[in-house]
Amino acid sequence: MNFHHLKRNRKSLIIEENEIVLWRRSYLEKTRRQAFLEGFSPGFKAPSGRGRRLITTHIGSDSGFLENGLNVFESRRTGDYHEDMNSAVFEIWFSFILSSIELGAVVVMDNASYHSQRTEKLPTSAWKKDRS
Repeated sequence: MNFHHLKRNRKSLIIEENEIVLWRRSYLEKTRRQAFLEGFSPGFKAPSGRGRRLITTHIGSDSGFLENGLNVFESRRTGDYHEDMNSAVFEIWFSFILSSIELGAVVVMDNASYHSQRTEKLPTSAWKKDRS
């Protein structure tokens, strides 16, 4: 996907090729335009706190977006609509998508909170020995 590794001030960075940046901008602009025509406010600019919100999840590669990979739903909240996208929603969508991904493909995700979930609690100093 034409990523380059760069190190600045002891921090590693992944730099995207201009082609990928332009591809993403084009996709987001098309999505924003379509959402506007359907009466939605996708929230790309600073949200006003009013209006309906769309939550969009999609997966793509150098050959384009995956067929049937788009997941768009309307937020039920008018305040913090980020709570509608959680690990349970993401896991259902990703389980569906996983069967469509080519064998040997590498999936890269950011560190969004809904990309992972803790299935068991971590021990604390307050735990008794028999609890572990």
